[in-house]
Amino acid sequence: MAVTRRLSRFYPRYSPENLFALAADIESYPLFVPGCRSARILAREGDALQVENVFGFGPLRHPFKTRAELKPPRELAIVSQDGPWRRFSMTFRFAREQDGCRLVCEAVLDFRSPMLNLVASLAAAEVETKVLAAFQRRAEKLFGP
Repeated sequence: MAVTRRLSRFYPRYSPENLFALAADIESYPLFVPGCRSARILAREGDALQVENVFGFGPLRHPFKTRAELKPPRELAIVSQDGPWRRFSMTFRFAREQDGCRLVCEAVLDFRSPMLNLVASLAAAEVETKVLAAFQRRAEKLFGP
């Protein structure tokens, strides 16, 4: 069974342009995204990227390809049906709000393996917290606290 997540978070002091640039810098993900071992852009087609990814925890490694659709500075949509995924989609939306940016992220994670779906459903909230904290630290490093 697929894991579906939706979160909304306000980032004061950061613009949609700042946070979009951070999220769209996919090849930097191994520097700060938990579990990301590599991310390499294979092809660029206008505002679309073909990306080769490797994610893993401990000894497990899961290589897969994604397609990222960029709509600067308001949206980044990533999809895949490759590797471990029956269906993977993650959409980030960025909107100016007061003195900052509202990020809304919607994700559907559906592994081919029922066991991985079970693990994902149990770990989703913890992984989400770690990833958001990593993005916050990266934003502070790139754009200031």
